[in-house]
Amino acid sequence: MSLNASSLVAVSYPTATEIARQINGASISADLLCRAAVPYPIAIELARQMHAGTGDVGALHRAGFAASDATAIAGAITAAGARA
Repeated sequence: MSLNASSLVAVSYPTATEIARQINGASISADLLCRAAVPYPIAIELARQMHAGTGDVGALHRAGFAASDATAIAGAITAAGARA
């Protein structure tokens, strides 16, 4: 399952594009996410989950994602599996 940036409804398109790019196989970097305007706490949580390969909807929602976006992102992270 890959993540389509346009499926994230409450995230700006440039930010959604960077999130999707990293989930879909690019290198994982909280720094690159921050450069794409992802707030630092969210970037750290995304990178942590991508490294673990397990998406956590609740943690993403608590970090600031809308419920629908958190569900889409968590599903894509889990489908992609753990990465270094």
